[in-house]
Amino acid sequence: MTEMTELFIEGRWQASGSPDVLVILNLATEEVIGRAAVAGPADVDAAVAAARRAFPAWSARPVSERAEHMSRFADEIDKFGPQLAELLLAETGFPRAFCTFQAGQLSSLLRHNVSLAGSIAFVEYRSGASGAQVEIRHRPTGWPRRERRSLAI
Repeated sequence: MTEMTELFIEGRWQASGSPDVLVILNLATEEVIGRAAVAGPADVDAAVAAARRAFPAWSARPVSERAEHMSRFADEIDKFGPQLAELLLAETGFPRAFCTFQAGQLSSLLRHNVSLAGSIAFVEYRSGASGAQVEIRHRPTGWPRRERRSLAI
């Protein structure tokens, strides 16, 4: 049985502030196959604050360096492919072939996104409808919004 009694926040495992525990069942047998700590409101606040603190340093790293970290993460996922497939099978009751496919998709999709990392133009210039040059800036998903401006009409 898998027991995850702590939460990983800001680079370390720590106890949850919530007494609640998630019980994970095998859907076919209704056997308890795991337990996991449940994050309370203070835990969520701590995790969000940690992510906000980490974001500037992470985003300042070159894209190639971030891609390398994600490639190594995909390698680690691959090491646990069979175990992930078995967990999916037990938790969902889906056919084994589907669970094996899904477990493999985790690292495949991650590697696909890594392969795109160097080819994305974050700034591009186009001609607008009036013929004027316009600058288009693409921001990664999750980009923190620092300010909100309304346009006066």
